[in-house]
Amino acid sequence: MDNRSFGEAVRNLKRAGYLENEIGVYVMAGLPGQRVGEVEDSISFVKEKGAKPILVEYSPIPETALFEKAKKMSKFDLENEPLFHNNSILPCQWEGFTLADFKRLKKKVNV
Repeated sequence: MDNRSFGEAVRNLKRAGYLENEIGVYVMAGLPGQRVGEVEDSISFVKEKGAKPILVEYSPIPETALFEKAKKMSKFDLENEPLFHNNSILPCQWEGFTLADFKRLKKKVNV
């Protein structure tokens, strides 16, 4: 879905009677190589369109193309320890997107 279609979808939901706090939009955070600014921009965009962003953490899934990227950049041993697939540790954290960044964004969207 592109940005224009997204905005149109939110407008249609509002015309159908939904309130802003009833239109939740998942924003994925912590993808391999994702920068905190990208997530901040997505959160702002969702709010601008009149919906409520819901921040969710990326969790690596073995045997996917994204898992291969995650293995290369994660400081955790994703290949040999399934516990590191747990999204609560932000498996793909790096200097461009830290666990502290994630916690700050989580607070921001849950206000």
